[in-house]
Amino acid sequence: AFLPLASPTLRSQPNQPLTVNPQFENPANWHAVTMRDDGSEGDVQADDSVFTGTIPAQANRTLVRYRIEAEDDLLGAVLVPYEDDEALNFACYAYNGLPPYTAEGGGRLPQTYSPESLSTMPVYTMITRAEDMTQCYAYTGGDQISGNAHLGRKRYNWEGAFVYDGRVYDHMRYRLRGANGRYHLRGKRSMKFRFNRGHELQARDRFGNRYPVDWRKLNVSKLFDNRAVSNSPDQNYGLPEMMNSILFSLSGVPTWQAHWFHFRVVDGVQEAPDQYRGDFWGMFLAMEEYDSQFLKAHDLPDGNLYKLSAGVGDPGRQLRYQGPESVDDYSDYHNLRNRLSAGRSDEALEQLVNYDNFYRYYAMAQAIRHYDSWSFSDKNVAWFFELQPEHGPFGRLWYLPWDVDLTWGPNWNQGQFEAWQALGDSDGLPQNGMPGSQHAAKRLAFRNHIREFRDLLWNRDTVDSILDELAGMIQEMAQADRDRWMDAPSSAGSHRFDMTLAQKVADMKQFAWEGNKTWSSGGSSGYVGPGGQTAVLDKISGYEGDSTAIPTTPTIEYIGTPGFPVDALAFQCSVFQDPQGSHTFGAMQWRVAKVSLLTHVGYTRQNRAYEINPVWQSEVLSEFQDVMVIDHTELLPGDPYRVRVRMRDNTGRWGHWSDPVEFVAAWPVRETTARGLRVTEIMYHAVDLSGGDSEAEFIELYNAGDVSIDLQGLAFTQGITYRFGQVMMAPGEFLVLTKDREAFEAQYGRAIPVLDEYSSSLSNRGERLVLEDVTRGMVIFTSDYRDDWYPITDGQGHSLVPVDPGEMRLDWSDQALWLPSQAVGGSPGQGE
Repeated sequence: AFLPLASPTLRSQPNQPLTVNPQFENPANWHAVTMRDDGSEGDVQADDSVFTGTIPAQANRTLVRYRIEAEDDLLGAVLVPYEDDEALNFACYAYNGLPPYTAEGGGRLPQTYSPESLSTMPVYTMITRAEDMTQCYAYTGGDQISGNAHLGRKRYNWEGAFVYDGRVYDHMRYRLRGANGRYHLRGKRSMKFRFNRGHELQARDRFGNRYPVDWRKLNVSKLFDNRAVSNSPDQNYGLPEMMNSILFSLSGVPTWQAHWFHFRVVDGVQEAPDQYRGDFWGMFLAMEEYDSQFLKAHDLPDGNLYKLSAGVGDPGRQLRYQGPESVDDYSDYHNLRNRLSAGRSDEALEQLVNYDNFYRYYAMAQAIRHYDSWSFSDKNVAWFFELQPEHGPFGRLWYLPWDVDLTWGPNWNQGQFEAWQALGDSDGLPQNGMPGSQHAAKRLAFRNHIREFRDLLWNRDTVDSILDELAGMIQEMAQADRDRWMDAPSSAGSHRFDMTLAQKVADMKQFAWEGNKTWSSGGSSGYVGPGGQTAVLDKISGYEGDSTAIPTTPTIEYIGTPGFPVDALAFQCSVFQDPQGSHTFGAMQWRVAKVSLLTHVGYTRQNRAYEINPVWQSEVLSEFQDVMVIDHTELLPGDPYRVRVRMRDNTGRWGHWSDPVEFVAAWPVRETTARGLRVTEIMYHAVDLSGGDSEAEFIELYNAGDVSIDLQGLAFTQGITYRFGQVMMAPGEFLVLTKDREAFEAQYGRAIPVLDEYSSSLSNRGERLVLEDVTRGMVIFTSDYRDDWYPITDGQGHSLVPVDPGEMRLDWSDQALWLPSQAVGGSPGQGE
């Protein structure tokens, strides 16, 4: 609809309005199709107020744009989309399916990648003019925009149609992103897409699940380090960014979500003229934007959000979200820059910075060498100001990570953070024996966190398994990406690949655990000593005397009922020991965490549990308690768990968490109900006989055991609300609960045994459904069902039924455990 600004104009007058493309509204390019409601020419049923128009068959890879005009008998008319809709029109894309990709050049063996292997990640297709993509990618210097032309660089100058998941996002805009590495070599580029309001991208994560909030903007990483430094193998496959997104999030730092995608660009007539030209552009990484959508997705409160950008000192241009109750004159930004410095009290610093967030952020920055930062740097971080009205109007700072590709070895600059320098360290990095005691407690709090971070997250068991899983997810697409870009003709865009995927994984593990290598760097040493960066973390945790002063790491043993039944779990720990003597006990704490064992039945990548997230944790106990009976209400039989304990001395120093006792929880000793009771059907989005939404949703229960079950004391506590009275279920008996008995009986008749009605409704989009024995505090059934598991269960008349109704488990949140019902309407009150 609009033509881009020429490159010289983009540099000198970036705010110039775009020129309307005269071909877009040219009447000769639009064709009228009559929509009918008479049962002919594609219309299914006459006089049902549903009008149908048939678009003529189109060639493969054809974008069809259309508008709809309606007129009534009184000559009133409407044209949609409305005039204020930035999408300008509706659109569909005629496509014959993903073709194979064949690579035959580059001195390697011929390789054909099947459509199945190419669709192991989301396929994003952008339709745009070839001259627009060429100007944007700017392989020629005349199209490139210099670093000081900030507005020109940030202008969404080019337009396209973006196709994903059966939907066309038409007239979206795109540009390049990045500062130093924006035009690095003649190869892949990092990009940014902006979608129109009301037409945000319905993105999915690396497991295929819809993100909780749609994306207004999409950041794209080219999977290469942004800065070329001497002897740097700059291909990273996106592994540092993906690892950092996951690990920052697990650390408790709100962080952008990310996923790889297969990118296709339709800018010519031929789909695949050769290996290096055509629609296939290889593999890229999608990253969430810091904006209002981000705050919603991560359940953050309203507050001002700034994304700092290189060379942009104006906070007005860095503001990404204006909180409705926050200051609107950027005074929070200026207040922080003016006041966050050494010499202030702990209380004053806490009013400026959320130090709990900062310790988590800073531990990760040290672990991965996210060092491209200096005191009040203008890049590679986002600032979120959490409102605290009791302490004034400015709020306090949360650090949020950005631009973390140059980590895990390659790095730049010194890693200085003003929140740490304010604690008395002018050099910016943690040191041993830092001067002054004013902020000793805050520095100790950071070292305490480092020890917990090492015990529960930054360890080989966790980090290596995540890295291996991520590499396994992209193995074939990574090779196809290399075939597309490696040794390609200059005109097609070419990149060097100095490391295979396996070599990059090994290099990252060497950085973390082994070290004794110099990685490429700028502005600081790239050398990591023996023991890898982990040795650096351990050294920091021992600063200021902690290495010889923290309590001795305790040991624990299981003393409960054999077999680990969830209602009889008891553990005992060793006595408190401390280098300063046994009289220095200060406190202790117990924790239980669910873990995912690769060898455990039911393990899936999607539902992986991490030990850093406890399912139960005791209060900080000021009295020594060597025996702990675990609160079992959050533990599910059949799942693996780890129990640990740690000690604190009377100076505030926490020791390490103990080595864990690992076990698989067993069924309760006093349990009978859960063994036989099953939820065997969920009709969460019911429809009536005409296909419209209905209140006849239902849940079916079944006694799969060989003894009667007393349901008294059981209740649905999430999803719906219902508590059972004195009800006995005989072996093999079905019972049905429904939202509306009248609607249910109108649809299914009265012969089906409806027990009762429940309050609230099952969510049509999916939610957590929980059945509990509330008298014992024990979960019997839980399922996080989703509407995108099977489209035919979402308002098309089918219900969800278990694959194996006899299977004995509590957590039914895995799609693989469910199937759509065979019959429309399901089969309430009887077997499938």
